Amino acid sequence: MAEKPTQLFAVELRVFHEHLEEWLVSDIGRCALIKGKDVLGPYDTRNDAITVGYQTHGNVPFLTKEILPFDSAATFTRSVA
Repeated sequence: MAEKPTQLFAVELRVFHEHLEEWLVSDIGRCALIKGKDVLGPYDTRNDAITVGYQTHGNVPFLTKEILPFDSAATFTRSVA
């Protein structure tokens, strides 16, 4: 059975939440790009973040998440399984 996305991105989600408070001051609505413990961004749009993610890491799972004071629904552009 494939990993659940929350398990697959456990490190990235932890890093996102570690930075969230500072991002909420100046980056609401922008999109964070995180691979492992590496933070790239935030970027103006999710498409910008995804493009940079593929350019820097290739076709592997990485997290892009909108910076909001509440959680939004998850969207996947490719299979994470």
